[in-house]
Amino acid sequence: MAYIICEKRKGNPKVNVEVCRRKCKFMEECKSYMKYLKAPPLEEPSLDVGSQTAAVSHHEGAGEEVQAA
Repeated sequence: MAYIICEKRKGNPKVNVEVCRRKCKFMEECKSYMKYLKAPPLEEPSLDVGSQTAAVSHHEGAGEEVQAA
């Protein structure tokens, strides 16, 4: 969920963007909301487990397995 700082509310609390879209009367002139709209979207990491492979290597003499992610 994305939050922006509301400049119109007392104490400038963080407000969910969806609340701004639905309730705020000043959305068209809000600097924080306009900055949010112009920001590039954040990409979420892929949760595709099947495409990730773990490499396992053995250390000589240590008898341990090290798993790299």
